[in-house]
Amino acid sequence: MAAALLFGLILCGCLFLSAVFHRRFEEGAPLSAFAMIVVLYGFGLAGALRAGVYAVLGLCGAAAAAGLVIAAKQGRVRRLAGDVCTPALVLYAVWCAIVCFANAGKPVHTWDEFTYWADAVKIMTQQGVLPSDPAARCLFASYPPALPLWEYLLQALGGLINPKAAFSEPMLFIAYQWLMLALYLPFLRHVSFRRPLEMAAHAVLVPLAAMAVFPLAFDLLHSDALLGTLAGFVCAYALLERRRDGLFLATMCAALFVVTLTKDAGLVFALAGVAALWLCGAWDAKRAGEAAKFTGGGYAFSPSLRSGRPGKLEPAHGFDERDGAGNLLKSHFAGCAAGALAQNHAAQFPL
Repeated sequence: MAAALLFGLILCGCLFLSAVFHRRFEEGAPLSAFAMIVVLYGFGLAGALRAGVYAVLGLCGAAAAAGLVIAAKQGRVRRLAGDVCTPALVLYAVWCAIVCFANAGKPVHTWDEFTYWADAVKIMTQQGVLPSDPAARCLFASYPPALPLWEYLLQALGGLINPKAAFSEPMLFIAYQWLMLALYLPFLRHVSFRRPLEMAAHAVLVPLAAMAVFPLAFDLLHSDALLGTLAGFVCAYALLERRRDGLFLATMCAALFVVTLTKDAGLVFALAGVAALWLCGAWDAKRAGEAAKFTGGGYAFSPSLRSGRPGKLEPAHGFDERDGAGNLLKSHFAGCAAGALAQNHAAQFPL
């Protein structure tokens, strides 16, 4: 039930983002998850971590209601349903169900998990404070808490549904893997029910993309695989995302924040994402002969470089909706880059 509730919260956030930005479920899912982490972190810094869970529930409920109202006023309720109920939603739901089944009864089993990655979540669940709080007496209090906060949310939802429920170790793995898989979704917006073989290929290749170079990506709670996937997401999103609107800006900002909050080395990967974004902007401006209009981060708000429509930026890179095979390769760029980064980081920083 707790897992279903978390899935519903992600869906609520996507409903609002789809209504406001006219985008699909898969394009809003990462931002929806990032926003929950940011809200919990803010409440945790204020010493009200448990209140943060109620804030997440309230904000997600309000977001869903606001999305429906906006769509109704615009006469887009049916279009909104089509934007949310997409093939990528079906893929993600299948992955989530498989993850729940595969991790049923799974215990924490490595030293690093016992000393921090699972221990930090248990501290938050039992004491209602961040691991950095002196009262927590955490062995690694200086570690950034993005991943434990996300895993704590699922534990807290389980506690709300059943106050007598014990701390669940399988939920740690479920939350971790759900978040990692959500980062691939924006690259799957071209998937169609009319191409079932391509859908099946994505269903298999997306998990394999992480496991190909980091075989333990779905077996450990260490942040390395997630950090690498986040780094790959930030770079690939900057390189491949065609539409530079408010959702793009919010997603990039939230992703850069979360990657730095995942591990200390995340700052380096965040800078790599900023560099990728800057290079894309410079390249597009040069191609369009508008280099004078390009000034660093302001690129997201410059006029279109392809379509000529004011306020809409459609760079020369990105997805071609007609190129199914090419999109299949592009959508796994994040996985390959993420896996390489994760493996390299894990080898140098084992904890």
